[in-house]
Amino acid sequence: MKNILIIFAIAGLLMTSSKAQAVAIEGTPGDGILDLIVDLDGVSGMIDTDGNTIDSFILQSASGGFSGAALLPPTFFQINTTDQASASFIDVTGIWDLGQLYGSALNPIDFPTYANDLIIQYTAVGGTMLLDGHLILGGEASEPATIGLSLPVNDTVIRSGTGNLEMTVGNTAAGGSADLDYSIGVTAGGTITPGTPSPTGAVLGPGATQAHTVTAA
Repeated sequence: MKNILIIFAIAGLLMTSSKAQAVAIEGTPGDGILDLIVDLDGVSGMIDTDGNTIDSFILQSASGGFSGAALLPPTFFQINTTDQASASFIDVTGIWDLGQLYGSALNPIDFPTYANDLIIQYTAVGGTMLLDGHLILGGEASEPATIGLSLPVNDTVIRSGTGNLEMTVGNTAAGGSADLDYSIGVTAGGTITPGTPSPTGAVLGPGATQAHTVTAA
């Protein structure tokens, strides 16, 4: 009986926050600190433990804007209300999809708005201290996805015969930004007949590139 009482006492401690973190800090993937990633819709969320194995987390909304229906890890020790989404005595590594974290998007959907609304805390397996997590607003924490084209490898004008035009598309946005979903089209003048680009498009994460080739005659 004494052991059971101790467990419940610890659970109660982990399910409440000291609210010492006044404004959530912008996260950087790979820094070893848990990130709460809020999607660009301002509603959906996920946790990235960033290399840690965690046994609890506490998310709190100052505005009371949570949905109360977030998808929490299975455990008896959880709170899922408009003010708090938390779970204790869990074993989570990597990505945990919370589904609909917010009932509706905050206004405006930008990093300062969500940083001022959120408290993000967690404990790592083997640790005893409640740690502050970081916030990434998908695609907004750094910059939106952008497109960059390298110079074609071949001449841009094919005067006779057959030639290949090559270019590379890159998502030059920083980590944590949105994916770049695009397609390639070709317009030719004069008597040149272009082929179909290979590939015709791609979805690129931040920092990724894709080479494309077009044959023209």
